[in-house]
Amino acid sequence: MRVRGFRRPGRDGLMSPEDRSRRVERIDVVVKTVVAAVAAWWLALLLPGGTTPYFAPMGALVTVYPTAARSVREGLRYAAGFLLGAAIAVPAGVVLGVNALSIALTLLVALVVGHWQRLGDQGFQVAVTALFVLLFGGDHAWDYTLPRLAHLGIGITVGLMVNVVVLPPLYVRPADQNLTWFGSSIAAVLDELALITADPERGWSRWKELDDELGRSGRDARSAFDRAYESVRWNLRALSPKRPPLPESADINTLEQVAALTRGIGYLLRETLDSEERTEFDAGFTERFTEVMERIGAAVRRFGEASPSGGRIDTGEAWAGQRALDRYVAGRHRAAEVDDTQHQLAWRTHRVLRELPR
Repeated sequence: MRVRGFRRPGRDGLMSPEDRSRRVERIDVVVKTVVAAVAAWWLALLLPGGTTPYFAPMGALVTVYPTAARSVREGLRYAAGFLLGAAIAVPAGVVLGVNALSIALTLLVALVVGHWQRLGDQGFQVAVTALFVLLFGGDHAWDYTLPRLAHLGIGITVGLMVNVVVLPPLYVRPADQNLTWFGSSIAAVLDELALITADPERGWSRWKELDDELGRSGRDARSAFDRAYESVRWNLRALSPKRPPLPESADINTLEQVAALTRGIGYLLRETLDSEERTEFDAGFTERFTEVMERIGAAVRRFGEASPSGGRIDTGEAWAGQRALDRYVAGRHRAAEVDDTQHQLAWRTHRVLRELPR
C-alpha cells in the first residue's frame, strides 16, 4: 500500500499516517462522547425519583475510548470502582455518620483498595465515589447510592452502545499505512547513507533529520500495530468478510530489526567518515557498498508496501550486490589492504538482508 500525501505540521508540512489517524480518532471520540453523554442524560431523566442524574453523563464520558475493547474494559473498571467506593462508604456513613473519623477511615480504605491493579486508571474512582457517598449520603448513604448506581449503569450502557454498536472504530488500515511509512523511512536513511559514503563532504545534517524521523516512524508503526489488534476485539465490524487483513507480527518485527541495524550502520559510518582521523574508503569498496545500500533500501521499501500480504519480496538483486561486496572485501583482506570498518559494514548489510524474507 502506498501512503498518500500526508502532512506533518511544523516539519516541512509533513504528517505521518499515525498523526492523521490520531487526529481522526480524536474527532471520533469527541463526537461519540458528546452524543453518549447527552443520550445518557435524557434516558436517566426518565427514571422515577427526581434526582439529578449527573452520574449518567459521567458514566458515558469514561466509557467512550478509541477502541471497542478499551471501552468495555474501562467501563467495567469504572463500574467496579464505583461499587467498591460505595461499599466502603455506606457502612461508614450508617455507623459513624459524617465526621473527621469517618472521612479519614473511608479515605484510608478507599485509597488502599484503589491501588488494586485490576482497576487500572480507574482506581481513583474508588476514593471519589466513597467521598461522594459519605459526604452527600451521610447516614442515608444507601438511599443516596441506589439511584446514582442506576444512573451510572445507564451512562456506561449508552457509552458502550455508542462505541461498540454504532460504527465501532477499526484501525487496520492505519496500521498497514504505518508499516509502509516505516519501510519508506528506513529506505530513506539507507539511501542517504549511500550518498554520504560516495561523497563524505555532503555532511550529516540530512541524515540526522532522517534518523530522527526513522525513530518516530518506528514508534508510530508499533503503536498503530498494537491498536489495530486491540480494535478488532469486541468489534462487530471485525466479523465482516470485507475487513482488510491484519498486518503480520513478523512484518513489524522484521522492520524493527532492520531499522536497528540501519541505525547501527549510520553511527558506524559517521564515526568513520566524520572523525578527526577520517578513514577514506577506496573506490572499489565505495562503489559496491553504495550499490548494496541502494538495493537494500529498495527492497525494504517494497517489503513495507507488501504488508499485510505476507511480506515476501524479491531480494535477488540485493543479494547479488552483497555477494560482490563480500568477495571484494575478502579479496582485499587476503591482500591485507582492508581495514576492520569495511568488514563490519559488509557484515551489517549482510545482517539486514538476512532479516528480509525472500
